[in-house]
Amino acid sequence: MSFQVTTSRDGDRRINNNNYGRYRGQGGPTPRSRLDAVDEEGDVNMADRVVSHESRYNPYGGGRGRRGGRGRGNYQERGGYRGNKPLAMDGSQTGSRNAMERLGLPLQGGRGGRRGGGSGHSSYSRDSPSGWYKIFVPFAIDYKKEILLEILRDKSGTPFSPVQFHLEGKTVVFHVQGQNTADALCRVSKQVTAPSGFKLMVKAVPSRAPNFSKLDDATLDLVRQAVKRRHNAAQQTLDLSDFSHDPELTAQHVFFPLNRYAMLSNVVDIVRKTFPEVIAVDLSKNRLHALEGLSSLRKAAPALKGLNLSNNEIRGMSEFDKVRGLAIQELLLAGNPVSSSIKDHSTLVSEIRKRFPKLIKLDGHELPAPIGFDLETPSTLPKTKASFFVNDDVKKMVLQFLEEYFMVYDSGDRQALLNAYHDSAIFSMSAVQRRDARGPFMSEYTSRSRNISFVRDLDRRVKLLKRGRVSVVSELTELPKTQHDPASFYVDITHYSPQLLNFTVTGVFKEVGKNFTFFCQIGLADGVYV
Repeated sequence: MSFQVTTSRDGDRRINNNNYGRYRGQGGPTPRSRLDAVDEEGDVNMADRVVSHESRYNPYGGGRGRRGGRGRGNYQERGGYRGNKPLAMDGSQTGSRNAMERLGLPLQGGRGGRRGGGSGHSSYSRDSPSGWYKIFVPFAIDYKKEILLEILRDKSGTPFSPVQFHLEGKTVVFHVQGQNTADALCRVSKQVTAPSGFKLMVKAVPSRAPNFSKLDDATLDLVRQAVKRRHNAAQQTLDLSDFSHDPELTAQHVFFPLNRYAMLSNVVDIVRKTFPEVIAVDLSKNRLHALEGLSSLRKAAPALKGLNLSNNEIRGMSEFDKVRGLAIQELLLAGNPVSSSIKDHSTLVSEIRKRFPKLIKLDGHELPAPIGFDLETPSTLPKTKASFFVNDDVKKMVLQFLEEYFMVYDSGDRQALLNAYHDSAIFSMSAVQRRDARGPFMSEYTSRSRNISFVRDLDRRVKLLKRGRVSVVSELTELPKTQHDPASFYVDITHYSPQLLNFTVTGVFKEVGKNFTFFCQIGLADGVYV
């Protein structure tokens, strides 16, 4: 037994065992030998000598042994591998890589699609982020489209719908959606013998979503006809489920996915112009992830009562804000990530009803009656009043008090207010500034505010509570100079008795040189006699 080490032009080192074939079987062709034998024009190059296919290739040895046959060193002459470089069956270094590239097939390393000589079915290397896969069927040009698809559907057991079915040289190419569908088609590989005698191969590679059809007049006319065929005039329903695989559109090589905004909004516009009286629309199985294209559905179909959005890809509850206000009574959401993400069913119902208040059925289940203020008979609310006084005598007394009080308050000297307060008077102030307000506006008031929602410290609460008329007037004197508008006053008497009078007054005022501000003041008078 002798070995010879040689170095090729590209620096690869090879070991040649001249006697190896006496003890090891030569095996059969690799699973890609037919692709290795494809020339630049896509034809099959045959060697001068016919190669037997009786024995199955086994890369780990075993075979005919002493009965003859060429060893592994001569395997290169039959289209094997020299180092990591595949050769054609005639021994030239065209290799299967060029053939794979010409056919548009995925390039795989090693001696086949799988370990163990590639006897398994063809597959792909990774999942598709888009969910789409490009299918290649080399040398399927001899088949008619309908017959080929019927074979693939029958052998795979999957009723798929091809998108953008076309030829690239002698290879049939189309797109399918979903990993399960692509995997099922790959399992058909080498299970069908073509009329040429070769096994039919099927390859799948991840791809982007196929380019959708241009929105020209011809395409929109075909879409319009497809929408009309799906309309049930007797029941006023519209079935738009799985619209991208509509048989009539795919036959015309039109790919119109409704999960694109432009496509969905165009269909809604067709509904507005053609079927505004529709009461139920089915949009299931369209891989919808955004509902912005349905924003005009409320105006397009004002009589809409039912909407089927099941088996789509809606993930966030915020998507339903784009169709908020639809007067639908039934909604189907099963099969969307948003349904499974909310574990508590009552929370899901609550969130959905915020968007659709009239909903009474969700995913086929009756919902509790919504709590609302719908009145069975029309009713007229009483007219509002500017102010409320118990009687004219109370009105005259309170208005006179307010006139004198604010006249002194807006003057330069507020010491005269001592006569308006009792020795045991208690005074506190609450002021709130808008969050979007800027600058130190109302800072003089907010710093003295005793709003217990914000003042947590008990000592500070006691400090901000003023007791006695001297303390009250002293606090009022430190506030900025103001000017009140008596015409804006609204007075409400909340309690009146000969011993006690309680009232509130609201209106606007402004600090001298500044803008007007709304105020509400509560007054309490003890020992009032009218």
